[in-house]
Amino acid sequence: MQYYTRQQLQGNGKYSHAVRIGNWNEDLTMQEVRVREYIAAKEQGALSMDKHAMRLRTALAPATLTTVKQGEHVFLGDVLQIQSKETDAVVAGDLAVCDFRSSFFNPLYPTYYF
Repeated sequence: MQYYTRQQLQGNGKYSHAVRIGNWNEDLTMQEVRVREYIAAKEQGALSMDKHAMRLRTALAPATLTTVKQGEHVFLGDVLQIQSKETDAVVAGDLAVCDFRSSFFNPLYPTYYF
């Protein structure tokens, strides 16, 4: 069984890189749609790099720490700085970074990395 025409087998030089083959109009339309979607997402700030830049801007902004008195509890939303007495190092963490694969594959109990 022959899958190619005689012209294709002989390698006729009429086709070059400038000749459009296949569904070129659909490819061109889809490329234009992708560009429009990208521009719309960029203007709305919905790109992942924009979200990352916003998180980084928030994390690096100066913040006033919550003062916790002896014997009081720490509440959700408190801004804390945890420091080691032995090494005098400070713990840095981001609660937005979460691994849902661990904790026995249970998404109700994700593991947060600090």
